[in-house]
Amino acid sequence: MPKSGNIKEYMKNKFTLEEFVEFCQQNPYLDNIKKTLEVEITKDLIKKIDLKPKQGGFYYTSQLVDIPRLLIENKNEIQEIFDGPNDDILTINPSLIDGAAKNIHLQHITYLLLAKKFQKFIEEKRQLFLMPRNGFENHDKFIAWINNQTKKFRKSDKEEHKFSFIQSRALIANTIIRLINNESKKYDSSVGFCISDYWYLIFNYLIFNDPFFNDKSKDETRKKKLKTQIKIPLQKNPQTGTFELNILISKNTTKDDIIKTLDKEWKTINDWQERLPSVLKYRKKSLDNLHRDFIIYQLSQKGLNDIEIQKKVGDLELNHIRKIISDTKKRIEKTWGK
Repeated sequence: MPKSGNIKEYMKNKFTLEEFVEFCQQNPYLDNIKKTLEVEITKDLIKKIDLKPKQGGFYYTSQLVDIPRLLIENKNEIQEIFDGPNDDILTINPSLIDGAAKNIHLQHITYLLLAKKFQKFIEEKRQLFLMPRNGFENHDKFIAWINNQTKKFRKSDKEEHKFSFIQSRALIANTIIRLINNESKKYDSSVGFCISDYWYLIFNYLIFNDPFFNDKSKDETRKKKLKTQIKIPLQKNPQTGTFELNILISKNTTKDDIIKTLDKEWKTINDWQERLPSVLKYRKKSLDNLHRDFIIYQLSQKGLNDIEIQKKVGDLELNHIRKIISDTKKRIEKTWGK
């Protein structure tokens, strides 16, 4: 079991410009402002808002808090970086996705978490951060743990710049999220969408042993997030059952409009192509059933028999439990391999 001081080895306070951009892209602190202004953090954007490096030519973690203010102050100046496509063709916004595709994504993530190769990552990181082997039982115990780790981190901090308690706690949480995002990159290319978009499910599983963990008061909010928010160019083909990328054309759209727009927006269109889900024949599941199946399969992997599982999950027939375990195992292997 590693010493708690080892956590600090995984934390980073200063970055090159490229590293700082990646840090900002992965940090949930900026999610709201990015969605509000519809921007992505890039090297050009950092330069445009005049966020300058500090001592030694490096950017520092503390500069993250300056970005929302600078984005708002320079909103007009940065607009030219994010010009939209021709109005005759549907504006493509990769930050939004419809409920049907998102449901398939959630199933991919669920089966990834249950795959043995990802279980190893979870086990190693819990050991590294001195977490309970099966995660925390509730939110209060997690808060007590992170507060304790924060105190140890601040006590061991010998650097000239001393972090506040809040900054230190955020640094620990962000370090965990960065490790999750780095691990997610190993799987993104094979599934057709960005796994790190769902980092919070992996985070919840690492912390609470349950990707769908949440306070009961937030349960309805959690479900609302799965609903379609906007009409987008990702549609299901009724003949093949697969998802395709469509661009909508109005009556007045000309051939020249299409050519110019495709040339201008090809990178964005290509990003959308990469987000198309793999062609796997999943029957759509409700969030509650997906959660239930996850718990049942996890209990079976811990050695509980069908009757013991039945007592824990409630009113389910034994043959239904056996089928859930069998189907889930097949889906894990089909999606992620043995």
